[in-house]
Amino acid sequence: MAVIELNQIVITEFLKAKLPAVSLLVSQMAITKSGKSIQHDFSQLNQCLAQGLLPVTTGDVLLDIDRGCSIWSTEVVFAQLTTHLHQTSGYRVTRQVMVTDVPGVIDLQGQVIPKITPRFKLSACQLNSSHCTDVTGGMKHKVQSALDQTKEGIETVIVSGLKPGRLLRCLTGQACPQTVVTRLIA
Repeated sequence: MAVIELNQIVITEFLKAKLPAVSLLVSQMAITKSGKSIQHDFSQLNQCLAQGLLPVTTGDVLLDIDRGCSIWSTEVVFAQLTTHLHQTSGYRVTRQVMVTDVPGVIDLQGQVIPKITPRFKLSACQLNSSHCTDVTGGMKHKVQSALDQTKEGIETVIVSGLKPGRLLRCLTGQACPQTVVTRLIA
């Protein structure tokens, strides 16, 4: 329920800003078996984009043949939808933003790590830095998924959603505390 409520808050704010946002929940488009997609139809994503709509998605709970249900984290959802777009449309995803309850990936001294590349040593950061229970693998899973996405040319920004204006600054290229996961070394 909390995820759905958060999704609706985001949609409402987009609509207030006159942006044509729609909720796109993966649980309405896929079925899993042991956590892996066995049946899906992500064509709704293509249709939203073709109509000029901004799909807003989130992690989700999917029906699962073996387990009853499977939890797909937002990063799993992003990876699935990105793969779908790259295979079925002219869209190339180059950047994704993960909004969390922390300002980015935190190093062992408590500071935000500004950039992580595939050469980065994960032992140099606190990968359990979320302040609440996370059944999806937490920050470690986010960073590992983001590093996997760099192979597809996708940069990931991890930023706090708890600080007013932080996401807007991130999206408009203004400086703010955040972690960028990229394949670019320089």
